[in-house]
Amino acid sequence: CIRSKFDRILFVDTTRYTASQWYKNGEKLTGATNNYFEEDGNILNGSYEVDLIGKDGRTYHSCPVQMPQMTDIDDLTDSEPLIYPVPAQAGKPITVTNHGGTITIYSCTGELILQTAGLGEQLIIDAPQLRGVYYVQIQGKDGVRRTEKLLVK
Repeated sequence: CIRSKFDRILFVDTTRYTASQWYKNGEKLTGATNNYFEEDGNILNGSYEVDLIGKDGRTYHSCPVQMPQMTDIDDLTDSEPLIYPVPAQAGKPITVTNHGGTITIYSCTGELILQTAGLGEQLIIDAPQLRGVYYVQIQGKDGVRRTEKLLVK
């Protein structure tokens, strides 16, 4: 089962397999043989699949996972989601404006830190208690997901 984190990374559990090979839009991705796949930090866009080689030597092909067209942080306008202040202070309030949906915060290791839904144009939440880099996924009312990095000092 292929899983997505932060709209930028796909991963698959390879504990029962000896090798893997990733594909995008049906094309083999040269060198993409880890249990995870990312496109140089860019938001994923396309159809992704993975072949897993079992310990018995058989090849198992995953079902495709379609990653929708995303908006990268550099393309955001003033009316789209924004998190501030950045960098944030550990445990201090941060504001997410114009989210209109759900907010999920993950640690850099993929651990779920917070998931919440907002009702208004702004949601004020406390930054994580530990210093580090976090990923904040915002899914708007329109269903579009955006991911931003949050640096906590």
